Amino acid sequence: MASFSWSLNKIRNFPPFFIEMGQTFINGQRVLASELKWLAVQAIRRLEIRQLEKLRQKEYALLGKFLNSRVRKEEDASHKKEIQLSKEQIHFLEKEISHLEQDLQDYREKLVSKRRAKWL
Repeated sequence: MASFSWSLNKIRNFPPFFIEMGQTFINGQRVLASELKWLAVQAIRRLEIRQLEKLRQKEYALLGKFLNSRVRKEEDASHKKEIQLSKEQIHFLEKEISHLEQDLQDYREKLVSKRRAKWL
């Protein structure tokens, strides 16, 4: 116990500049860890958004194929259902993509405001 109190007394005798520099270093490490967490979350979300965009492009291609057959008068009753289903799927994917992008922005703003409130 004596050695611990001796080290505390030694630290208290440091000039304030060194103590502030240590606090700045610790805060810098916290910010770095927080930014690394943000980068990981962002990378995962961007991957998910890209996958949904690829699905949307496939749906657009499928819709184009159905509409092309409709123009050529090769349609039947199932094509109307497929066209409607494809339109609904595209609409759903667009809403999901915009929701994920907004959620990503909201998460970033929340992370930064939480960091400011906690560390400043």
